[in-house]
Amino acid sequence: GDVVQRIGAFPRAVVPDGYGFVCAATDLNVSHALTTTVTAFRPDNGAVVLTYRIFKANVDMKLNDTEYGRRVYGLLEKAGKWLKALNLGISAWGIDAGGRNWDTVCEFAKNSAALCGIPACAMAGKASHVFNPAVRSRLRDSLNRTVLCGDAQEHARAGAGQKYMFFDSDFYREKFQKAILSPLGSTGSCQLHSGTADEHREFAVQATNERLKMIKKMPDGRLMYFWTSREPHDYLDAMAMCYAIAGSQGISGRAAAGPDQAKRLALRRLAAMRGSKPRIRFV
Repeated sequence: GDVVQRIGAFPRAVVPDGYGFVCAATDLNVSHALTTTVTAFRPDNGAVVLTYRIFKANVDMKLNDTEYGRRVYGLLEKAGKWLKALNLGISAWGIDAGGRNWDTVCEFAKNSAALCGIPACAMAGKASHVFNPAVRSRLRDSLNRTVLCGDAQEHARAGAGQKYMFFDSDFYREKFQKAILSPLGSTGSCQLHSGTADEHREFAVQATNERLKMIKKMPDGRLMYFWTSREPHDYLDAMAMCYAIAGSQGISGRAAAGPDQAKRLALRRLAAMRGSKPRIRFV
């Protein structure tokens, strides 16, 4: 009930003025469905869910790795074609790469720009109390509880190499739920595209199927989240990824970076590029 009250006036699949960053995210449950959301953000972290869709799937988990990967890759191609046809200027596409899907998603991410014109990145959520942006072998490019991983040369080559992102899943699930439950149009709030309550009912249910019970501060200062979870919550997971992607771009709702901080960020990213062509940070 609370979520359907956040239905706005913006039409479906139209980017409103002032919402300059558009991203997509896909949660994979390949024995059931691929759940994809597309979200537009303002610099102050205000957001609009532009559209969303479930792609039915029925991949047999008993298949051998080759055939399993082929089926999952085909499903991602189908989702990519749909995203491309929306023509929304999507700048980044995050794909859940947990478990057995890891290699297939990483391989698809290498080819997504050529296949559908959208740069994709494999994503893996980590619980807040184990998230660590400074693990050896990762790029030292953490921002807003996200970190791009891999090798600097791989990231500098826009279409090559294995690229992936780790993010604090607890932090971003909470961030999205706070946004979608904030008053419509308020700073940092998230609203749904126009439509009826019935149209958005399934999204609303899934967005709130995990409820935060408690956050415990550990002796070392890290936070441990405790959730009461009900299935399904795929739309929630996809939206958490959208918010993590925005966070990786510096969209957090905080005050804009000052000149010194902006200069440091620019120098750090230039160093990672090592003289290569400018790149979209996400890829």
